Amino acid sequence: LSAPPTPFTYYAAWKIGNWLTPWDLSWERTRMVLDSIHSGSSFTEMFGALGKLSQETIFAMLLGGFIWATPLALLGYIASLKFFIAMQKKRRDKHILK
Repeated sequence: LSAPPTPFTYYAAWKIGNWLTPWDLSWERTRMVLDSIHSGSSFTEMFGALGKLSQETIFAMLLGGFIWATPLALLGYIASLKFFIAMQKKRRDKHILK
């Protein structure tokens, strides 16, 4: 099991994804889409605008999360590998001495 993501993780994934994608995923754009929904637009227009924003947000968050997590996962793997190799060596050395 892993720990739940923190707000900083979400923010970092959003910023990285927003930087790497051609879309403008800002609070102003979100407010504009929400205002268009409340303005009485047709259902098709509302659904289309919300769907487009949702797709762009999901893609940017996934891309940003992947870019953010990859180096951290590699560092965690290397650190845990070194730790377990050291533990194994310590046990082996202890076993040889007895």
